Amino acid sequence: MLNEKYYPFERNHYYYGKLLTAKDFEDEQIYLNNKRRLINRLLGGCGIVCGLNVYTPDNESIVIETGLAIDESGREILVDEPLIKKLVTFEGIDEIQGEEVYLGIKYDEEGTEKIYAPMSEAESSQHTIHNKIKEKYKIFLIEEGKIHKPLSLLERYIEEKILYADEEMQIKQYTPRYASNHQPLKVKVVLEKLAGLQKEYNISYSLQLQGFREGGGKRQVDVVFEGCKLKTGEKVVKEYVLKPEKCLDNNLQFYINKESFNLTSHGMHRHVLEESVRFNLIVKSTPIWEWCNEVYYNQSLDMLKTEGSEIYLAKIKLVHGLNKWTIEQIDTRPFKQYVYHARQCMINQQIEEYYKEQETVPAENYKQETYDAALNSLGDSFNSQDYFSTGIVEIPVGSNSHVKETIISDEIMHGLGPGTAYIEIGVEYIKEEADSSEIILGDASLFNHINEKIVKFKHGIRIFKEKGTFEIAIKLEETIKLSAMRVRWYAFKLPEKNGQAVQKNLEGRMMIANPDTVVIAPHETVSFSAIFFNMEAVPCQYEVFEEGGGTITNMGVYTAPAQEGVYTIQIQTLSDNKMTAQAFVVVDASKKALNKEV
Repeated sequence: MLNEKYYPFERNHYYYGKLLTAKDFEDEQIYLNNKRRLINRLLGGCGIVCGLNVYTPDNESIVIETGLAIDESGREILVDEPLIKKLVTFEGIDEIQGEEVYLGIKYDEEGTEKIYAPMSEAESSQHTIHNKIKEKYKIFLIEEGKIHKPLSLLERYIEEKILYADEEMQIKQYTPRYASNHQPLKVKVVLEKLAGLQKEYNISYSLQLQGFREGGGKRQVDVVFEGCKLKTGEKVVKEYVLKPEKCLDNNLQFYINKESFNLTSHGMHRHVLEESVRFNLIVKSTPIWEWCNEVYYNQSLDMLKTEGSEIYLAKIKLVHGLNKWTIEQIDTRPFKQYVYHARQCMINQQIEEYYKEQETVPAENYKQETYDAALNSLGDSFNSQDYFSTGIVEIPVGSNSHVKETIISDEIMHGLGPGTAYIEIGVEYIKEEADSSEIILGDASLFNHINEKIVKFKHGIRIFKEKGTFEIAIKLEETIKLSAMRVRWYAFKLPEKNGQAVQKNLEGRMMIANPDTVVIAPHETVSFSAIFFNMEAVPCQYEVFEEGGGTITNMGVYTAPAQEGVYTIQIQTLSDNKMTAQAFVVVDASKKALNKEV
């Protein structure tokens, strides 16, 4: 039963007088096995359940202890007796060329107890057949370059990169692949001694940040390992907590310039990076753990395909001697393939309160240079997110717009609630020669000598105090060939004090989560959703105002029409106290060209 497709399920229907054949009993076994293996695969995962430790009693033999593993097809791999084998007897040893190999185990089965069966489809001319099928395992050796490296669940969310490695040491950096607004993240750097005599290492480099700041408020992390004397197997770990800026773009990038990476060992100083290293981060509007759950549970069965049936028990370093291989070193469970069952997770949770992790303390507290000193006196209850907000809106101006024509945006919710808010805007210009942008506030014509594509315009802002919204009015002073202007707005609301307590606005409100305004191509899709403040989430309905302006589902998935234009999306709560929020979509076939110009 080596099949890996376990559905659809079909079981026997028994009735009085039914003639049972060998196929009926085989179907019974297949049905029960498939059900169990599918549950193993989806609920338990794959990896080592217990045991299967590997060690060497001498430099030519390997011992595998008893244990249980489950492969990616949900099949149980049981080693019920300790296994002791000489290295030369393992499958695959004759194909080994390099010095680093992996010891793997995988599911196997074989027929046992040959019997005489004249009425069956015999396996040979003697009409013999196997009476039973024994489930077993196969042990093998395989070179590193030929393995299918299993992708752990963590690797899908955390990027691991080896910045430098030689025969004696390596330095790795672990960086999250995803980021969330207003949610700090952590970058981890590990210096590990792999082999050789004890040495002292001095390593330094600068990690440039986009959208985040380190504890001191800088947009870079200075990673320094100074005077690290390590023996084989020792490692030094440094962790850096990064705090997000107010509003993050959809995609961010951290990078290390190759010139900044310095390594000193044995008094020799050298630059070791051949090229700069980049880490790409995708920004999500919801908390990362919530988004991860959504991604995991939205997977269909077709997406859960098996990528390999092997469990790797050890990584072995070999030495080729006189016509034979000898074992120099064994590292067990190289890919950390484990099945994390409920009992172990429960124990971890219960003992967690007795073993608190040491908190990472930044070199100095992160402060906003302009406002924090004045706001610290407001007490611990102050939350800057209630008084500062920012966002991006793309105001459609129409291709070849007329000079002196006033263009008014739709109402924009700033998210600070009713009351007096102060709004400032600037136009964001994306540079063609680099993956970066700049924002110009105030009189943009003063920068004409720097950027020839500066848009000359006047603007005004109309604030609706009771609704917590505002409009932007723009009057162009010259003809431009753009469909929309990318405007970044900043909102600030002064906190009010009553004695020593800050009186927060407790009125519930709703606004559109990212993306609230987008430019997309015809027939492209984009998702809209509502977020709620000081209230529980309630059902909403989605609507496209313009006739022929595309379609939107009950889940907020909008599909653009073929016709270019600007279309309004409205989200409205279904409760008696109806709230509304609006966004708009610019459908433009030259989306990429537009993004490069403004």
